[in-house]
Amino acid sequence: MKRSALTSSLTIVLLFAGLSACDPKPVHHPKTTPVAGEPSHGKPDGMKAPDGKVRPKAEKTAFTTVADYDKYLVENPEDPQAYYNRGTLHLRAGNTPSALADFTKAIELKPDYQIAWVNRAVLHVKAARFDAALIDYTKAIELDPTNGRMYFQRAFVYEKKNDPKRALADYDKAIELKPDYAEAYVNRGLLQETGGSEEKALADYNKAIELNGKLPKAYSNRARILFKAKKLDEALADFSKAVELDPQYAHGFYNRGLVYLTSGDIDGAISDFSKAVELEPGLTKAYINRGAAYTAKKDFDAAGKDYSKAIELEPENGRSYISRAVNFFNQQKYDEAWADVAKAKSLKVNPSQKFLEALKKASRRDK
Repeated sequence: MKRSALTSSLTIVLLFAGLSACDPKPVHHPKTTPVAGEPSHGKPDGMKAPDGKVRPKAEKTAFTTVADYDKYLVENPEDPQAYYNRGTLHLRAGNTPSALADFTKAIELKPDYQIAWVNRAVLHVKAARFDAALIDYTKAIELDPTNGRMYFQRAFVYEKKNDPKRALADYDKAIELKPDYAEAYVNRGLLQETGGSEEKALADYNKAIELNGKLPKAYSNRARILFKAKKLDEALADFSKAVELDPQYAHGFYNRGLVYLTSGDIDGAISDFSKAVELEPGLTKAYINRGAAYTAKKDFDAAGKDYSKAIELEPENGRSYISRAVNFFNQQKYDEAWADVAKAKSLKVNPSQKFLEALKKASRRDK
């Protein structure tokens, strides 16, 4: 990509506001969400069906409805597998309290029921009960210390508990046990990146892509590092691959829009920011940056609408007030510009001195 000069309007809005054309930091933390296990069919022999008959061993019977398990458990209240299987059915149906109760009962009856510990941990994670999830994943690892996925999932919990050191150790262990674990490389890479080790992060993203070329967040994360290194062509290619793999990836479109904005492809930037907010209407940064792109086209009305939308979404974000103040300046609406400057300052966000001097001069006011 040949980098072109940004228009004077975009230069004004960015320099005056004290902003940059991009924010290369991840908008969110990519993760592979833990998935609940399937019903275990390892021990269905001799399980009575609701009709009272004992199914033959060859059929490996596992009931398909909660009602069937309800009837079976009346006569067989000490069967841990039945509670576990019913719990998975509750989980599929979205009945998490009942699922939690069944997994807990299965564990009570069979304390070494590893997959029940795992699925209960998943429920704890979904409910943000991270201390409880940590206990359950640790027990699952104790029962099966060679399962790399358990370390991966516990690492996720450590991250939620703001313990990156232990999270990193668990990702290391997951990769040691399962060297082809692409998702673990992605998540470890992000930890490395946020910890300032971008070279190690890049190596992890490269390895993840080598192992599995269909992980959009691996491309997006790698692109972010390339973007910060001003390797715009490579970053653009990776962001494009990310949204090709996942056309619903709002942050992928947002990030690619930043590349377009930085390189001077204003129409491309507007298109991608528009797609991002279509997919995720609450993505404040996309409105702010689309506003900057509209400013570059001197479409100040459209820019103003985007800045106002950003303020509506995050009224405590001082950056949005500064951006809108610059837009008012471009429209010679100086009173409105001063009002937004005052609001931004109240939120402890200050405009650049260059913008303040220009606003004072244009409005003939001394503040």
